[in-house]
Amino acid sequence: MDQKPIDEHNSPNNNKKLGISNILFNAKHFFRSPPGVISLVVVFILLWLGVATTFSRLSINGQSTPLLANNEKVRSLINNQVGQYRVSVNFPGGKVKQYKLEELGIKLNLEKTIDVSKKKQKNLKSRLVWWQPQEIDLQYDVNKDTLRTFITKEIDIALQPAVEASLNIVNGQVVLTESAEGFRYSIDKPDETILAAIENLDATPITLQKLSLSPTLTSELLKPYKEQLDATVNQKISFKIGPKVIVPSSSDIASWLDISPNATTKKIDVAANSGKVLEYINRVAASSIRPARNQVVVKKSDGSEQIVTTGLNGSDVLDKSKISARISNDLLEGKGISVELPVSYQPFKTVTSDYNPKWIEINITTKRMYAHEYADIVRTFLVSAGAPATPTVTGQFKITSKLVSQDMSGANVDGSRYFQPRVPYVNYFYGGYAIHGNYWRPASWFGNINSSHGCVGLMTADSEWLYNWAPMGTPVIIYR
Repeated sequence: MDQKPIDEHNSPNNNKKLGISNILFNAKHFFRSPPGVISLVVVFILLWLGVATTFSRLSINGQSTPLLANNEKVRSLINNQVGQYRVSVNFPGGKVKQYKLEELGIKLNLEKTIDVSKKKQKNLKSRLVWWQPQEIDLQYDVNKDTLRTFITKEIDIALQPAVEASLNIVNGQVVLTESAEGFRYSIDKPDETILAAIENLDATPITLQKLSLSPTLTSELLKPYKEQLDATVNQKISFKIGPKVIVPSSSDIASWLDISPNATTKKIDVAANSGKVLEYINRVAASSIRPARNQVVVKKSDGSEQIVTTGLNGSDVLDKSKISARISNDLLEGKGISVELPVSYQPFKTVTSDYNPKWIEINITTKRMYAHEYADIVRTFLVSAGAPATPTVTGQFKITSKLVSQDMSGANVDGSRYFQPRVPYVNYFYGGYAIHGNYWRPASWFGNINSSHGCVGLMTADSEWLYNWAPMGTPVIIYR
């Protein structure tokens, strides 16, 4: 039998080998082809993201829920965990107290919490490790004032307050008192510690610690101020009033100062008080101040004149307010001050009146009133007449009407209205001008300050006496 040559290409075995080779060749060709690799990577990523979306979970305090769970389930999980949470504080002695979040002024912001947590799930890191539950980031609204009040009342327990260093002036000597540390039970950075525990729903009690309280003002901080005060109270100051020279003591100078510690700025505010300087000047100048006493002359029925009161020249110290302001400006420099207080001499005036059985004399400048019976002064009063903006009229008048009590009202200089009920013992002498009692001013006002709307005010007891003493038609002489 003739044998045919074998066709290797048509051999059945060769067909099988050729198919496998083709597949292997095509696969190698596929993986070596850039479009093929990219397609495979895209498929893999899509598959991974799908798995991540399906199986990733949100977690809170050990409890978790699928990311794809409806919002109500997520809300319920968060609300349950936060609602059950309490801030625990371990006090000295082992006592533990628990507080609800609302007691601290803290409230869960549920909508923001859900939004932030879901955005976190979509970031690349979360997608790569989708099998790890992602902790929910709790978002809170914090009332800082309420939280600070809670910490002050519940967390801070004072044991011994810190003692601030202080500066005082005793008998003209500047005394620096040392500071001292104090102690309290609290926690370091309480706001941050509490909020960190709440963010993690950490149930571990926060333990109070014994902490030191450092004074804000220390002796080192106050030393420069002591040096300034020493120079201020020990400087030489002199007042020359006429022939007299007055030198205030260090205690006098110290009384002109206002010393205020300022813990916020860690400074001592030292200021010269011009009002206190003026009080001192008024006191030392008092002996040189004498209001002029007018000479009072009465005409008798026969035409002759009689001097009832002999005139007396007066004197006054001028520019006291300006000088006190100048001293206040220069006082803290500590370089010494020497000032002269100018004295003005005032000649007396002569007042002439008819010879009457009863008549009233009022000196607006000296703020004095005199009740005369013929040539005799039977009583002297301190008064408060019209203010500079609403002066009392001057001249010779007579009492025209009398009222035991009357409500008074009118306009102030600024256009506002005033009402004064039950003004006692009213003696009208010209239009709306009257002599009456004044119960709404202190006793120190009379003889010192003219403050009325034009009337002449007396202390109530004095006004009662005058009302009963002076009949209708009694002459009233008013002058400056």
